Amino acid sequence: MRDAHPGLAPVAVGLSVPGIVDEATGIGVLSSNLGWRDAPVRALAEQALGLPVAFGHDVRAAGEAEARLGAARGCREVVTVAIGTGIAGSIRVGGRAIVGAGLAGELGHTLSVPGGERCPCGANGCLETIASAGAIARRYTRATGRPVDGARAVLVAAKQGDPEARRVWDEAVEALAEQLARIVAILSPR
Repeated sequence: MRDAHPGLAPVAVGLSVPGIVDEATGIGVLSSNLGWRDAPVRALAEQALGLPVAFGHDVRAAGEAEARLGAARGCREVVTVAIGTGIAGSIRVGGRAIVGAGLAGELGHTLSVPGGERCPCGANGCLETIASAGAIARRYTRATGRPVDGARAVLVAAKQGDPEARRVWDEAVEALAEQLARIVAILSPR
């Protein structure tokens, strides 16, 4: 990056990461999908880069961007949800992000299927085990024995009439919709 812009001299770095984070101390408390536990992410980045590092949760940062610059501009109660390897959310009430003990917004780790599949976080039946992009691909591959590149491939197969793809996709969407309906009922976001 510096080679592409030799006239710019960075003075700080912004770094956001997935999982449970302690933004005040710069610690990646737990990222079950990446295998982090109590990782001193900010300190390591500052040491490697030689610059001060602002540190935060990836989806909370996305929620902040939506509130300042995007579709949520002007809204005081907002929930931003990101679905990928996992599922996480940013919750804003009264115009401020709810952080809690770093767990606020971890929508993927809410109970969705009692007694369901074991999640990398250690719990069973988390929403992430049925509705994340990774789970959709994994569940389809397990059901059919046919590996796929990701959730999009399952959606394409469902649209082409594959009944197993349709079942996996529909179960994921239903589980996600149920959790989002709960959030709406509890927080009434805009």
